[in-house]
Amino acid sequence: MQEYLSIIASLYLNLIFTVGVIGKSKEFMTRLIKRSASFHHIFNRSKMLAQAGAQAEQNGSKLYLTSRTCVTCFSTSQYHEFLKLYESLPNYVETFRKYPCSEVTEYEIAGEDFIIDLCGAIDILSPYMTLLVNLQGLQVPIWKVGVWETKLMKEVEAM
Repeated sequence: MQEYLSIIASLYLNLIFTVGVIGKSKEFMTRLIKRSASFHHIFNRSKMLAQAGAQAEQNGSKLYLTSRTCVTCFSTSQYHEFLKLYESLPNYVETFRKYPCSEVTEYEIAGEDFIIDLCGAIDILSPYMTLLVNLQGLQVPIWKVGVWETKLMKEVEAM
């Protein structure tokens, strides 16, 4: 029974994230996810992917491949996509600027507002995503939710 309750608690936290109970979080996350999905569409199995790989090699960094994303997917999956994109963003942007498509697409993937939103979302969501992943453990007793939630709130307030 405890296993089911901890899973329900993690699903509840996910709903708060994806449904947008807090302010306009749903619209913000939807926009951020759609813009991050542009990288997958542009660099998915094409010449641009090979160019991005060569750019990463030239920069001495690793290129993390993005996956197809969905606005309604579980938030921890989307958070991991944000992390992969953050690590490879310089390579993707440099490659795109060498082989541009259009000004609109360049703004979509390399606009300052997108980069700031992505970095901010990663920073702010980090403690929440850690809690969500921990709550999904099958051996997590339900009373841990209260203990971890208190720690989470202290960590968020300290930000």
